[in-house]
Amino acid sequence: MEYLPNLKLLENANIEIFANQKYPESFINRLEVIFIKQEKHILDFFEISTFRKVRINLFDSKESYINFSSQFSKISSYSLGNCFGGMINYVCISKELEDFYKAGFLIASIVHELVHLIYHEKVSNYHCIWLEEGLAQYLSGQKSFLEADNQKYLTWLEKEIFSKEIPPIDFLKHHGGKYGQFCDCDTNKYNGYDISYALVRFIIESYNHSDIINIIKNQEMIQEIEKDIIEEFKKGTYK
Repeated sequence: MEYLPNLKLLENANIEIFANQKYPESFINRLEVIFIKQEKHILDFFEISTFRKVRINLFDSKESYINFSSQFSKISSYSLGNCFGGMINYVCISKELEDFYKAGFLIASIVHELVHLIYHEKVSNYHCIWLEEGLAQYLSGQKSFLEADNQKYLTWLEKEIFSKEIPPIDFLKHHGGKYGQFCDCDTNKYNGYDISYALVRFIIESYNHSDIINIIKNQEMIQEIEKDIIEEFKKGTYK
């Protein structure tokens, strides 16, 4: 496979990390610890006992990432990571690792792709974009700063969701960067990732866990819920 990084930085029972350059050992160790911890959290959430070893490919430039990923699919200009080929592939710029919080968000973004892998291989064959992206953010810790303080979450909802356009659910069913697609990078009238996180959090806070798992695994239940999910979310969350 072309453009695949071949410098092995770490291997254990859970992961193997490859890159095309060396990265600080402190970052690799931090990635290992958080990845293993979050993997257990994800598996427990989905009620799965084990998962296979995962290969992580770190790319030191957007160009090398796109060259590799384009072998699988067309890559959007805003993409920094994916799970093509059953691997986690992510852009990792050394200079950005100097910022502790940026490095932490990068690790959470790598775990985001792990959620997709586990979901696709162990949970469901039905791909519901808004549900998968919402779960990936919720379970990866990408928005953990909103989960310890409910008032902070309500303030975030007001600023990032309700002060913008709330699109129909059909807009959140197709990846893309145009208005009417998931991200709307062209006009920035809404953010599909933010809305998907809020919708999934609304579901998790509205149902018991066994019902949530049944919903996630059942295509008909997902399709039934999404008929009214936007209106139910607005009525049930916005105070």
